[in-house]
Amino acid sequence: MPIAASSQIQDLLADVAAPKGQEGLESTLPRGGVVYLPIEPAGYPVTPEDFDFGGGSPTKEQIANASQFAQLVNQIPNSLQNTWVSTGRMTWNLWEAVLDSIQFPVGAPANQITDLRAGFQLDKRLDMLGNTYYQTNYTPQEFWKTTSSAWHRMSYSASSGTLTEDNVKVKRPRILAGDKPEVDLPVDAKGMNVTGDLILVTLLRPWWNAWLFESQNWRYAPGSITPPLSDGGDPPSGAMTMYPNAIMVARDVNVRLDMSSPRNRRLVKEADAAHDVSFGPFQLKGNNAHAGSLLRETKLEVTNDGLKSIGMQVVGFQCNLLPQCPNPSTAVTWPLM
Repeated sequence: MPIAASSQIQDLLADVAAPKGQEGLESTLPRGGVVYLPIEPAGYPVTPEDFDFGGGSPTKEQIANASQFAQLVNQIPNSLQNTWVSTGRMTWNLWEAVLDSIQFPVGAPANQITDLRAGFQLDKRLDMLGNTYYQTNYTPQEFWKTTSSAWHRMSYSASSGTLTEDNVKVKRPRILAGDKPEVDLPVDAKGMNVTGDLILVTLLRPWWNAWLFESQNWRYAPGSITPPLSDGGDPPSGAMTMYPNAIMVARDVNVRLDMSSPRNRRLVKEADAAHDVSFGPFQLKGNNAHAGSLLRETKLEVTNDGLKSIGMQVVGFQCNLLPQCPNPSTAVTWPLM
């Protein structure tokens, strides 16, 4: 039962994900090489325990956490979509292909390729189910603590003109035989207010070197069949035209409604009985899973003045756009073979 969020709320998420000084641009346009993609279906619930990967001797639960996290955040997104859609490829697979085919100019340090490959293998892991993953970390550590100053307060209201009756509606699934699969259920946005907290959590991949994507001092060796990562076009084309650089996490999303409205009372009644309730990118209730992740449940709290989702959820990804890559310089000397 999705509630369609206004484009301004999508823009708010994009603004939080934007590099400093780039706020206020359209949510799907590049911001100095950065794109924000909201997750679909709406938000993936997470807990602090999900971010516990252990230390030198992790438990099987901590290994599972690290593997699930790495599988979720290392999917390569489809750059032709305005929401998070996986291409089915993983960043580590493309990085391995690059390292297998890479060639540096004449005069480059002899151990450069060896060091890159060694660093990649150092973070190779195997989970308890036999799945290979590469350790991926995050910062800030323990971001979920309420004292963290990195959280951004989200607040949108109908009085500010952000939410209107035209762009807020609810859809409920078919209940009886003969019902339409989905029925629009209008919401009275008068007095509506949506609040919550947002934070951008940066991804750390010690096993790769992102500077390589900007460098012109490498190429694929002659005869290599490794596909180009990006042609740098608009829209771009290639095997990895962008990669996830950070995740957007929301917590305690609260949708306050004017409960004197018959339409809103009906909405709350429908939401209380529904299996799934979402507001734009925010999951308010229901089971949700994404490729490489477990099925998780978000619990809805029906309050005296609306709906509230308790806890944290991943609602989107900040992605770095690649320029043309590889783009070898013509000003250096390359090996003949």
